Amino acid sequence: MNNILNTNHTSIYKLLFVLFFAGICNLPFKCNAQEYSKLDEVPQWVKEKVNHEEYKLWEVMSSVFQIDYSFLKKDISQERKKEILHLLQNTVSRIQNGSYNIEKGSLFCVADEFKIDSLTNWNTEILECRKKSGIIYSSRDGYDAHYKLTVIYGYDKMNKKVYPIKNELECISYSGIEITCNDLPIVKYNEVEGKLQGTCYGNLFFKDEKGATHSEDFTKYFVLEP
Repeated sequence: MNNILNTNHTSIYKLLFVLFFAGICNLPFKCNAQEYSKLDEVPQWVKEKVNHEEYKLWEVMSSVFQIDYSFLKKDISQERKKEILHLLQNTVSRIQNGSYNIEKGSLFCVADEFKIDSLTNWNTEILECRKKSGIIYSSRDGYDAHYKLTVIYGYDKMNKKVYPIKNELECISYSGIEITCNDLPIVKYNEVEGKLQGTCYGNLFFKDEKGATHSEDFTKYFVLEP
């Protein structure tokens, strides 16, 4: 009977989260400049930032992706390094066995570690609504055109479980240039690792200040710590 009551309460809490937090306002954020290399090209400076195994993985990745290595110039936690290595190993394995189906020349970049923005309005002793948001992609050519990801989820503090509520990608431009986008954000909770994991496949269309039209495709992977 207790199990049934717990399940019902959890379902009710999840419903409340969906009803009350579906329209959260955006928070301020900063965009990061990105540096994409050509296909089959790994910058020489990358060798100084990674070990031999990681460099070999990046060489394979570069045969399929144009890669943004700028994240290697930042301070990265050991946990984050393990996540990135795990991602590389899995992706390279799929590339080598032919099971990775993606257009050659797609963009690949590693998201910064997100910071939690806790919402105190519906925060109880048991449940808390959390939101993480940030720029996950900026125009490869330096134009003021960006993708912002927002993930909203409920966190069960007692059972340490996560209930994804809403995730969305938003096209933004600080200078107001015309942007349209076509995206497919996917976010799920990995109960084994206790993390939110996501993939974004997107197309960014925009006009620069001179009226020239631009189109960029990208693939983005990210892991969030609840």
